[in-house]
Amino acid sequence: MRHNVLIIFCGLLLSGTAHAERLIAPRQPTAVYEGLSTIPTWPYFQRIQPDTPSSTLPIPQGTQKLSLEDRLPLQTTRLSVGQPQMKTIPGLITPLFIMGMDPQSLTWFQQAADGLVEIGARGIVVQASNQSDWLDLQHKARQAGIDLMLLEGDALAQGYGITTYPVILIDPKTAGEGDHE
Repeated sequence: MRHNVLIIFCGLLLSGTAHAERLIAPRQPTAVYEGLSTIPTWPYFQRIQPDTPSSTLPIPQGTQKLSLEDRLPLQTTRLSVGQPQMKTIPGLITPLFIMGMDPQSLTWFQQAADGLVEIGARGIVVQASNQSDWLDLQHKARQAGIDLMLLEGDALAQGYGITTYPVILIDPKTAGEGDHE
């Protein structure tokens, strides 16, 4: 008797799942960020359905997308130019590098580009003066196969405990400092 109830329950569960999958219409994923190393997240979220359609949700204040002109010049108050360094961050999935557009950072970037590509690093520029120089650097990075983004550096300085740039943030295992078996 108990065995029959379990079979009926499993059958109802499976048929309900199959029915629900037919009710959820597949949609095209929305690109939130598209770069050289972007991976799609839609497989992780395809079964999540919002209670309220997104068109009726209010847009939070201060979340409007700023134009590039509005974001530049970009300065950081907690980071300054220093000697290039590497800092290990356990659990960091994607290696990051932080740089400015000062001559020292640009020279470092030119010399380190091949190694940055090799480890799959993504770049964050925390200091940029003008649009022309930024677009030129971004173009050179794309040609090398590197993603770059502009981002305020103060939160990075606080979160990762850094004070200078350029710096590479990398998991110890990727950096070769992990356990070797």
